[in-house]
Amino acid sequence: MISLTNLTNYRIDKDFLKNITDKAETAAGGKNLRQISLVFVNENKIKEINRRYRQKNEATDVLSFEGLNEIF
Repeated sequence: MISLTNLTNYRIDKDFLKNITDKAETAAGGKNLRQISLVFVNENKIKEINRRYRQKNEATDVLSFEGLNEIF
């Protein structure tokens, strides 16, 4: 399953992301075996999350988390 949340003012190409996540699911062992959640946030929010979980007070391009608990 793929979950997409866009909290920015930018347009997200959902078809492109679906294609990429489908390939990732296949590489991970097959469709419907994994859940992929993508959340797009602004620079301030990514900085806040980076500070909370990595103790780095700076923005970053990508954060990834093991899917054991809800992060966002």
